[in-house]
Amino acid sequence: MAGDRNINTGGSNYNERIEREILLKQVSTEVESRIESSLHNRVYIPLDTEQNPYNVESPWQMEVKVGSKPKINLNNTEIIQIFDQSDIAGRLLILGQPGAGKTTLTLKLAEELVKRAYSDPSSPVPVLFSLPTWRNDNQSIKDWLVDQLKEKYGVRKDIGKDWINNQEILPILDGLDELAAERQELCVQKINDFLHPGNWINPLVICSRTEEYQHYQTLLQLNNSLELCPFTSQQVRQYLQNTDNVDLWNSISQDEDLTQLARVPLLLNIIVLSAQEISVPTWLSIKSYKGRLAYLFDAYIRRMLIRPYEDKQPQHKNTKVWLSWLAQVLIEEESTEFLIERMQPDLLKNKFSEIIYNLIVWGVIQGVIYGLIYGFVYGLIVGLISELTGVLTGGIIHGLISGLMYGVIYGVIYGVIYGVIGKHIDHKIQRNTLINFQRFFNIKWLIGGLIYGVSGWLIGGLTSGLIGGLIYGVVGDKIEAIETLNFSFYKTFPGLIVGLIYGVIVGLIYGLTSGLSSGLTYGLIGGLISGLYGLEIENKTIPNEGIWQSVKNTVKLSVFTFVPSTILIFFISRIILNNSSLNEVLISSLVSALFLGLLVGILRSGAPTIKHFILRIILWSSGYIPWNYAKFLNYCTDRLLLQRVGGGYRFIHKLLQEHFAEMDLKQREL
Repeated sequence: MAGDRNINTGGSNYNERIEREILLKQVSTEVESRIESSLHNRVYIPLDTEQNPYNVESPWQMEVKVGSKPKINLNNTEIIQIFDQSDIAGRLLILGQPGAGKTTLTLKLAEELVKRAYSDPSSPVPVLFSLPTWRNDNQSIKDWLVDQLKEKYGVRKDIGKDWINNQEILPILDGLDELAAERQELCVQKINDFLHPGNWINPLVICSRTEEYQHYQTLLQLNNSLELCPFTSQQVRQYLQNTDNVDLWNSISQDEDLTQLARVPLLLNIIVLSAQEISVPTWLSIKSYKGRLAYLFDAYIRRMLIRPYEDKQPQHKNTKVWLSWLAQVLIEEESTEFLIERMQPDLLKNKFSEIIYNLIVWGVIQGVIYGLIYGFVYGLIVGLISELTGVLTGGIIHGLISGLMYGVIYGVIYGVIYGVIGKHIDHKIQRNTLINFQRFFNIKWLIGGLIYGVSGWLIGGLTSGLIGGLIYGVVGDKIEAIETLNFSFYKTFPGLIVGLIYGVIVGLIYGLTSGLSSGLTYGLIGGLISGLYGLEIENKTIPNEGIWQSVKNTVKLSVFTFVPSTILIFFISRIILNNSSLNEVLISSLVSALFLGLLVGILRSGAPTIKHFILRIILWSSGYIPWNYAKFLNYCTDRLLLQRVGGGYRFIHKLLQEHFAEMDLKQREL
């Protein structure tokens, strides 16, 4: 797994084949995983014989209507034949009501197209795209496809752009109806712009709910549409009989509304899986369609939660609360997939929780970073300047303790300030400045320095505020896991400049020698930190992979910085302190290099881990997530409530997600 694929694409047929094979394998894995975990792909499995399910044939031979033609029976694997019809030529719209199996049928089509692409290198690679990720109304579909190839599959943008221009992929777009209602028709217009003959002439497939699509004034410029029809009453009766649910069929067949509900493929499967939890008289007493649907999902959830499980199960009430919160988060973010490592502080909706989060995060981060900086600078630089070997060890200890103390103080000050007014200040700065200085310097930290300076240490407050500004510029607010590391000499210059400017300021205050030495030190550290940048791993295979990779990179970066720094500091110390004992210089060099290595590692890849961990603690203490989140999400996947694709999770169906989001549970706002 990698972020950008680091290969030469300068016209080499070999490299082009490698790129194509990587993408094809990723799509194939995704399609297989989603089909395997699809509820539409399940048949009745008795709870006590889960390892030996009955050989029950699923009724997924469905009726479809292609354009104005009469209805026909369609097996899942025959969708490719409709796709290939001359009057469609791969430009197809798949419609159906919620739960009709649109996404499953689309995945079956993708499965057949993947096989075709494997056997025929000239065939385009089918690629799955989720339209809810189109969040910018001004962005063209072409640019969005390039971005999604990068974000989801790790395809470098220049390569993705070439593939789009050369029409070497076959876009399969799902979830048009999952966009905000007011944006759906605008998206249709953008897709039509993309489908203009001058832009795109090859196949393209789109999936949407029928009801929403029928309200658009603008229709998609595709060759034809395929509409999935509900099951017939005969199909429903046959399936319920085959799964030993004759009594259930006899009961619901007397009610037209329940019969209509059972004709929806997804809901029929849920009825079968949760039959033992359904009280038909109670179900019949509910008059509204929405109420009956909610009752069915409640029965399904109860049934899934009491299935045998080898490990310790969370309490059912907690499971519902945690999944309800997750469903609400996905709806608010207009997203279908959840990754643990992408959790952000904006999940905290309560002002008090924001303050607590920022207070802890910046208290910890500032304490650690200031301690390492002061320990390194005051222990090594002051010792070298004074040429007193005794100052080295004592200076390191004094600097470490002082830095921890000052860092915690400034971190707490900043945490309170940012938690209360930080977002407002950020908004004002972004609106009223032509140049974004936030990357390396933050005005909120100057405010913290000024407040601390009012207490009597004005100079210390201002200078520490400057250090904080540099630190904040590197660490930032957003939690961005550093999963792969790269180095850019171009990006080192801003850090060098900021560090040297700080050195001049300190020199004017404390003296030229101290200022220049500190400036050089901070400049080198700032340059090194700024030059390192990370990339995100796409197609994650394990939950929270990004954060764990950040932890590994913190250790690697600290070690890689420690080893050469020890050697360099030792030789410089021996030259300057030629009268000092070898052991003392060696020990001081090791300790100083250790501080420097930890500083570089924490600033660049350790800080996201700290922020993520603290965010998780606050969410856990508030009752919205369990302590071991990955284990819980895997448990819900085993319960057929969630699907897992790689390191991401999604609800088994949008209808179930909406049900969890609307659960009438006593919610405590964060």
